[in-house]
Amino acid sequence: MQNIDLSELEKPILEKWEADKTRERVNAKNKGGKIFFFLEGPPYANGELHMGHVRGYTRKDAMLRYKRMRGLDVFDRAGFDVHGLPIENKVEKELGLTSKRDIESKVGVAEFIAKCISTYKNFMKAQVNDAMRFGAWLDFENAYIPATPEYMDKALFIFKKIYEKNLVYKDVRVMPYCLHCGTVLAKGPEVEEEVDTDPSFYVLFKVDWNRSKAGIELDDNTYLLIWTTTPWTLPGNMAIAANPRAMYVRARVADRNIIIAKDRIDALAKQFNISFTVINEFYGSELSGVYYINPLEDLVPKQKEMRKYHKVVLSEALVSLGDGSGLVHLAPAYGPEDFEIAKREKIPVMSLVGIDGKYTQDAGKYAGVQLIHEANKEVEKDLETSNMVLAKDTLKHNYPHCWRCHDKLVYLPTDQWFININKIKSKIKRACDKVEWHPKELKDWFIESIESAPDWVVSRQRYWGIPIPIWTCDSCGNTEVIGSYAELKEKDPSLNFTAEDLHRPNIDKITFKCGKCSGEMHRIPDVFDVWYDSGVAHTASLTDMEFKTMFPNAYVTEGPDQLRGWFATLMKTSVAAYGKSPFKIIAMQGWVVDSKGEAMHKSKGNYVSAHDLIETYPIDAVRGFMFSHAAHENLKFSKQEIEDSASVLRLIHNISNLIGEYSSAAGYSAKRVRAPTQLAKLEPYNAWIVSRLNSIIKDMTKGMEEYDISYGFNRLTGFIIEDFSRFYLKIAKKRINEGSRKEARQVIDTINHVFYNTLLMLAPEVPYSAEHVYLDLYKFAESIFMEAWPKHKDKLIDLQIEKDFGVTSEAITAILNSREKSGIRLRWPIQNATIETYDDEAEASFGRLASIIEDYTNVKELKIKKVARAIEEEVKPLFQKIGPDFKEKANMVAEALKSTDASALRDSISKTGAYTLHTDLGPIEVKPEHFTIVKKVASTDAVEFKYGMVETDKTVSKELMREVIIREFERHVQVMRKGLNLRKADKIELGYEALPDVAAIIDADSKRIRKDVNASSMKHGLLESAEPQQLDLDGTTVKVSIKKRAEQVLGDNTQSKDR
Repeated sequence: MQNIDLSELEKPILEKWEADKTRERVNAKNKGGKIFFFLEGPPYANGELHMGHVRGYTRKDAMLRYKRMRGLDVFDRAGFDVHGLPIENKVEKELGLTSKRDIESKVGVAEFIAKCISTYKNFMKAQVNDAMRFGAWLDFENAYIPATPEYMDKALFIFKKIYEKNLVYKDVRVMPYCLHCGTVLAKGPEVEEEVDTDPSFYVLFKVDWNRSKAGIELDDNTYLLIWTTTPWTLPGNMAIAANPRAMYVRARVADRNIIIAKDRIDALAKQFNISFTVINEFYGSELSGVYYINPLEDLVPKQKEMRKYHKVVLSEALVSLGDGSGLVHLAPAYGPEDFEIAKREKIPVMSLVGIDGKYTQDAGKYAGVQLIHEANKEVEKDLETSNMVLAKDTLKHNYPHCWRCHDKLVYLPTDQWFININKIKSKIKRACDKVEWHPKELKDWFIESIESAPDWVVSRQRYWGIPIPIWTCDSCGNTEVIGSYAELKEKDPSLNFTAEDLHRPNIDKITFKCGKCSGEMHRIPDVFDVWYDSGVAHTASLTDMEFKTMFPNAYVTEGPDQLRGWFATLMKTSVAAYGKSPFKIIAMQGWVVDSKGEAMHKSKGNYVSAHDLIETYPIDAVRGFMFSHAAHENLKFSKQEIEDSASVLRLIHNISNLIGEYSSAAGYSAKRVRAPTQLAKLEPYNAWIVSRLNSIIKDMTKGMEEYDISYGFNRLTGFIIEDFSRFYLKIAKKRINEGSRKEARQVIDTINHVFYNTLLMLAPEVPYSAEHVYLDLYKFAESIFMEAWPKHKDKLIDLQIEKDFGVTSEAITAILNSREKSGIRLRWPIQNATIETYDDEAEASFGRLASIIEDYTNVKELKIKKVARAIEEEVKPLFQKIGPDFKEKANMVAEALKSTDASALRDSISKTGAYTLHTDLGPIEVKPEHFTIVKKVASTDAVEFKYGMVETDKTVSKELMREVIIREFERHVQVMRKGLNLRKADKIELGYEALPDVAAIIDADSKRIRKDVNASSMKHGLLESAEPQQLDLDGTTVKVSIKKRAEQVLGDNTQSKDR
């Protein structure tokens, strides 16, 4: 196989596509056909593409190329996400800003927004270049971008529709909050769990004996033991939760009585070497009515004001007994679960932390202290000073972090705007019934994620985003939602329709009179959650006419994270606004992970970018590797598999070259691809490969229609490697060289028909190679993508002949293995080979294709024998395990194993995992590692295979040796011709030297030899001015010299001159 530089072949193809505008021309050809609406899941334009992006782009591209070849009018607009923290964090770092406050105080919002715009444009340009290099045929020129005024205009329109359906509300909620970014985040896509180390504190809260009304024995020296990894939340404590069904104890520890869950005593005693002496036991429900004193109330006066709420409340859901003390401190302002319990128990939410991450003046001693690390240390120090820490340690655990800056998050109560998802969950579930899901399980996964989804907080306290179009009145609190640029223009006629005007800070300047009073309306300062941007792409990415024509029939495909991300936001906004799903077909792809199955990260050193792939591998090799794995499964990165994929591509290029050689050898070059009409008119081997081709077309089409590219692609590559290349082309070569002219022409026509249709099927997955070979070999159109997808014909599928050849290939492999065991080279003919089979259908198949088997394996005569039953089995002891395990009994065990019935042994092992041998020393149990079961064969050169056994005859008669000598001699001459770069039509002069007995054999067949090697003359003796080469024929040396015929050389030179 030639070592073709695939990467170098790809570059001119890409240049041709761009210069000829091939994608646009293909789309134009299909204009007016059935529309296929592809809705692009937008990557963030905030860095380089990674392997996940590459997998996504290649899968999308392959499907769209296929749909175009099916004649569909493909809508292929690209898209990008550009708003939000991904870009803002990049700009902050570039400008040297360390906090959100710096944006306004050091740079200014207008300059910051301008920098965000230039930044996303630079990243987007680089991403487009890499995506196009990977062959992505998308409309990048008209890509949808949420920062453009047209897109933002429609985003406002969708929000107003949702608002008018009473699905938008404002509420105070305890939400994840990033102190660095200065904004609330949505739990799920914007909150990442990362491993962190935090303090682990067991803190004592003294029971207020005077106020407590519990039904258990208490005294003035009793303490509730709580556990926390966030000491900074203790100044905001409002209650303690206990599990009503759990058992608790009051136990003596040193000089204090401590209440703790009974199931947690052993763990704490062991971890901290604490001695607990149990005084009494009771259920958690009996703690109801127990009041306590916060250990920090002298330092935080606000705690004294809240003393009447400081009691034990009950919650089975919140309090687990797997860690901690079985008592959970509740700070309703800093935990969503705490917040919900506080609402139930009518406990106030006391927040002592500002949005700047510092304690407020109400925090008393801690006023001005910064969260998290500094606040933890201050609180820890005071608790230890007051002797209220029973034990302390550190804990390594998962903790929520910001998805962009990766700072630790806190939970804070903030006023936010929500879309009411709970109201429309039943509608979303019904909408799911009208969607085609790939894989089918995806529907259940999606519905499960929707069922557990809270209402969607869409407001963010940032700058670079689509501004939420809500204006409120300073005087009466009236709220008005603006639904379009046109409405804004009515409010402020001086407004221009530009991206800058619709962003902050310009839009913040727009004020107008309240419709209910004389007050002034101002826009709220929030922007949309960036997931809202892409979530309205079903509408905002389209013109009004496109929306009218295509909505809601989109095809979408992304990774598993988009179940709760983009897939969910698309569905939520569409159902909220229109009452229906925005997509008709949804497909999911798995992650790309490293070779060990671990996530790829730059910090781990296992990250591979798209640019790395471009610089290292042929693009089609990467694409082929990706399509060889099921889309919904995680893909392990493998250099070896990419190399294997490249080998398949080189094979395809070499087959292209072979077709030219075969056509030259047959003296027949097909001007067009001739499709067979009937299998009956073809030679069996031609009928078989045509049938296999049609079966592959059928499978490939089925896979593509079901959005399962790997289903057909793996069958197709297997067909190319095994059926077409390794099997059919070897038969074809012999038929071209030795068959009739008519047979040779049929072979050439069949090869072209099969290869041409194979290229069409390869085109969507490996477009560069398919295009290059097509233009080189066929070029019936300006691009292979102007061609139609092949259609299978049922009448050209013969499952019996496919089965015959499948069975036959097994026998051929076995015969070749037997030859190899016997040391007989394939070029040397053997007298006979014997197939023994117990399978009636296999016997019939071997009989029908005996001549094929003989030709392929270079056997003069094939003998087929039917045997009564399967080949016998025998048990072989494995001494390397028997010796150490049974020692002095080893020989006895080995002998007993040899005489054991193989079937009984196998059955026992499959049922119980062991087998009992009955020996003179009593029963002995053996296991699978002590033996192996093998087939009994009559000869050491015999080879067992699926349908029986084969054996080859090693005897070499004088006749066979004569044939070997002639074949080796001719082969050597052909190699020499190739070394001189001679064409098949070029005649040669041939001379040789050999011992008399070998020379006699060669001379006797000189006429045939001259014809086979196209020699005008052949003599015994070396030629002058021709370098001889030496051939070893089974220990006998033959010297051979050749040169191009003199008259032809002269003629060639004269012709060259005239040209």
